[in-house]
Amino acid sequence: MEKIEFNDIAPHLIVTDMIASAEFYRDSLGFDFNRFWGEPPNFVILFRGSVQLMLSQDNTKAPQPLQNGRFDAYIWLSQGIDQLFDEYKQKGVEIIEPLEITFFQMQQFLIKDNNGYVLCFGQEIWDFEIAMLL
Repeated sequence: MEKIEFNDIAPHLIVTDMIASAEFYRDSLGFDFNRFWGEPPNFVILFRGSVQLMLSQDNTKAPQPLQNGRFDAYIWLSQGIDQLFDEYKQKGVEIIEPLEITFFQMQQFLIKDNNGYVLCFGQEIWDFEIAMLL
């Protein structure tokens, strides 16, 4: 019997101006895209490294960022969290929580995109003392 194996996940965010949003993710957050779908364009898949996000334009529904939670999407990094934080600061991205170390040994920060969605970027912290306790 073949084993079930999950591969990836891509959050899907609803926006009112998909082209402006895709450009924000490209120019401010360093994501890229190959093409738009629909006529007029109303869907795009963004990527940076192995992370993917999907944006859809829906003029009848406003973006609906999570109102009573901490973030809409969590993006793990394997390295480079300090450089990413500095990159976003230099580009003027709205940082709503600065780079910090959590009690669960993640170094993370939160930003707000041009639609009000909150993205959390985090990287696991490994040091010898912590590894010995595991």
